[in-house]
Amino acid sequence: MAENKTDPWPPAQEALFDIIRVWVAGFPDPDQEKAAAGCLEIMEKVNEVKGAPFIFVAELARMVVDVLARYLCACADEFPTAEEMLTEIGMLQLDYLEAFTEAEDDSA
Repeated sequence: MAENKTDPWPPAQEALFDIIRVWVAGFPDPDQEKAAAGCLEIMEKVNEVKGAPFIFVAELARMVVDVLARYLCACADEFPTAEEMLTEIGMLQLDYLEAFTEAEDDSA
């Protein structure tokens, strides 16, 4: 039986940008269920490529850091330090968890 030798980077990178497009298509108020269904379809496809889901998550994290650094740089006119980045990521995580908790409370 031949082993799948597909390079996981191209499918993971394509999936990354396809998922971003799903969310941007509904911006600024995306249909959460429609976006989730679109993301699931993309992830089911990329999951068929061995190693791609891990690379997808790692690349997504790298992109978030890059975009956040550019945003902070534009706001402060100087490149942020690692400490500033970690503080901002902590605030983003708290905002995310708060929004997630509120959404769960609203659906209950």
